[in-house]
Amino acid sequence: MIDDQTRQRNLLVDRKRLALLSMLIAAPRRDDGALRTLMALRSVSSRMSAEDDGTDFSCGVDELDAALRRDVLRPPSDDGFGSYVARSDGRIAGFFHLRRSHILCVHPDGQTRDAAVAPIPLVMLPRIAVDRRHQGTGLGAALLADALRLGLEAGQTIGAEALYIHALSDEVRPFYSRFGLRPTAPVIDPRGFIATVADLAMARSRPKTA
Repeated sequence: MIDDQTRQRNLLVDRKRLALLSMLIAAPRRDDGALRTLMALRSVSSRMSAEDDGTDFSCGVDELDAALRRDVLRPPSDDGFGSYVARSDGRIAGFFHLRRSHILCVHPDGQTRDAAVAPIPLVMLPRIAVDRRHQGTGLGAALLADALRLGLEAGQTIGAEALYIHALSDEVRPFYSRFGLRPTAPVIDPRGFIATVADLAMARSRPKTA
């Protein structure tokens, strides 16, 4: 059982993490060439439908394979959130999932302003994966580009401040880093990355020129 002292210490740690994340979201806009190049990639995905079959999808990570099969059973969302797939020869070649989330708005000293009325809306990208047969083809980057563009649109609809990504393992962190996504501080999430809506909007409006 957690005693009061431990509970209070955990609360202070949580507030510190939230304060750091709030400060990261409020950071000045960045004009990043890698992000602009990514956002200019052509679209490869569309919303998952009831006709999609994920039974033979295998990306090498059981957790992601199982998540895809669960997503197929869920009714599609009409607000921009949900699962999107890239298809090849009628089969799912890759997918990603977007969902809405939020954090509490806090001051740098860790004090909450008003948790009940001041959440910071976020768009979450909890999973993205490519089938083994299509890995190494650039499909992952194209899916990430689609996820960022759709995340930007969905985020603007709900008033989100940023798109938040959690890398499933340390091995995939370089995939996100090379596209100009900001890593979060280890105290927030050692595998976290963030792209503010402002940064995404700037990257989309100013495609990288040759």
